[in-house]
Amino acid sequence: MLKYFYALVACALVPLGALAHTMSPGYQKVLVPGDFVTLTYEVGNSFDIPAKYEVYVLAKDFKTVEEDWRVIGKNPIKLFPGDTKRVRIKFRMPEGVDDRKVIVCSALDAIGYNDENPQTITRVCSRLWLWR
Repeated sequence: MLKYFYALVACALVPLGALAHTMSPGYQKVLVPGDFVTLTYEVGNSFDIPAKYEVYVLAKDFKTVEEDWRVIGKNPIKLFPGDTKRVRIKFRMPEGVDDRKVIVCSALDAIGYNDENPQTITRVCSRLWLWR
């Protein structure tokens, strides 16, 4: 009986870490008529202290860092409590590729006014499907 209680408490606490920051949109399917496309994501800080977030792009396996993309502007980005910021990412469609599925993520990089290392790193990801 006690193990069910611990499981219930664990399930109740797991989503709390995900409330630390946000990123939208959650999913996009984008037609790329040329070789490049620039997309905008919005990252928000729900912590009650300043935080830095790094934006990066992964392959569908959530492990391999993708190529042919770059953040336009600063990366990582610093956000104060309650702030949101638009992040522009430029993607390149390689020659001969008509379909590209990637994962765009933002992860907690540092917290506080002195950019301390966080004890828990939150990561929020969005799926992106580029096609032509």
